[in-house]
Amino acid sequence: MENKSQTFINAIVFLFLCTVMSCALCQPVARVDERFELTSIAFRLTNEDILVHSEPANYMEDIDRYFSQYKNHELVDFIKSHIIAHGDKYGFSIVSGLAADVEITPKGIVYTDKWNLAYDPDKNDPQNCLTHEELKEYLRLLNNFYKDTKFHSFYEQHRDFYHVAEMNMQEWVNQIDTAWFSEFFGKPFRMDNIWLVPANGEHNFGITRYNAEGEQFYNIALGCPSIDALGNIIFDLPDFGVLLHEICHNYTLPILMSALSDFRPICDTLFQYDDVMSALTRWHYGAVSISTEGINRLCEFCYYKTHQTFEPEELKLRVKSQEYTGFIWFGEMLEFMNNFSSHRDLYPYFDSFLPQLKGFLQQVAANMYSYYIPNMRRPMVVSTFPANGTVVDTTLSEVVIVFSESMFTGLYWTNYPQDSAGVQPLPVDFDNLCWKDERTYVIPLSEPLKPHTAYGFSLAPNLTNIYRYRAAPYDLIFETK
Repeated sequence: MENKSQTFINAIVFLFLCTVMSCALCQPVARVDERFELTSIAFRLTNEDILVHSEPANYMEDIDRYFSQYKNHELVDFIKSHIIAHGDKYGFSIVSGLAADVEITPKGIVYTDKWNLAYDPDKNDPQNCLTHEELKEYLRLLNNFYKDTKFHSFYEQHRDFYHVAEMNMQEWVNQIDTAWFSEFFGKPFRMDNIWLVPANGEHNFGITRYNAEGEQFYNIALGCPSIDALGNIIFDLPDFGVLLHEICHNYTLPILMSALSDFRPICDTLFQYDDVMSALTRWHYGAVSISTEGINRLCEFCYYKTHQTFEPEELKLRVKSQEYTGFIWFGEMLEFMNNFSSHRDLYPYFDSFLPQLKGFLQQVAANMYSYYIPNMRRPMVVSTFPANGTVVDTTLSEVVIVFSESMFTGLYWTNYPQDSAGVQPLPVDFDNLCWKDERTYVIPLSEPLKPHTAYGFSLAPNLTNIYRYRAAPYDLIFETK
């Protein structure tokens, strides 16, 4: 009887282990990849603002210390003249795209044969952006850079640093509900590669590829900007959101690109509104992003709602953040997706609901001036003391600014006013700048004002509301007795 009991227990344990192993096999593995560090560091050496990241600070310091002597390397010069100089043509996603299309082998760096290349040196195709001669030259120079800098040595020196990042991200990867993607998109969950790229700072990319047989490969490249007190890369709930966002791209991009001809006219229409265009271009998004990026974010937020990833108030803040990014219809669009979840008999998977989303965006355009834009007014100054254009006593000790809504109180700054000839800058006591409350900004003065003098300042352009939407420009100028 005891043997039978033990056999039963062993069988239960075996089944449990099989279940755990099966679930583990469903989850992709996060890893740092040498190709991506190599490519991102080479592009960083160009000193192009969008490619020079400040975080993770300790790693960036190591990069600059080790590679500063190679800023004039022929590869860096090539990137400047053939890629950076044509930035509008390429977009900075080319950095991760080029990394994904090469392999580091014992015989050198080569273009991969695992899938069709986004940048193919064997095809003189206008879609390549770079010509086949340029792509072959890029690969030659990349090999030289790898050898000249002894890059692999630098990479190995940071192996422990990378390993901790991999372990910390894997904890979040293991929490992904893979079944949701199959149920939502109608395709089995697949994520071939989760590449962590510390050298990418806060930039993240979805990278989809196909092989000659049409098989699709889903990949994402995630930046790693945050470190703890010990200097180790860490991830938190917002990073989990980024992970989900980039995974969604691999599902939504093929769907949306195939429907782009249907969506392009309404995207172009919406992009013409100044409130949309000015916000989206600040994030390097164009008209097409209204479908490819905006609808991808919609799918991401559908996951959040299903799994209650964020508390309700936090989710509201995140929705507002999407609106102030430029997708000013995002809250209503997320609510509109309730129709998808309520009518799955009519719309079995997300792609079948696209015509409804197109119709929704057409209604957005029709209601833009009557509803959306009035509700998305930028935060603005509603009063100041002293009031603009008034005369005050020289004993004035502080300037008070009141905004129309709650502001992000982590920023303090003022500038000289535009066209400020004859206007003196305020003697600001920068050590004591403060927010009296979420709407009231107090600028203390460090010394008495001079008589019969015009003083003024402009609001700093980085002052935003709590959703990170920039305040409308404002110049304050007043005179003393």
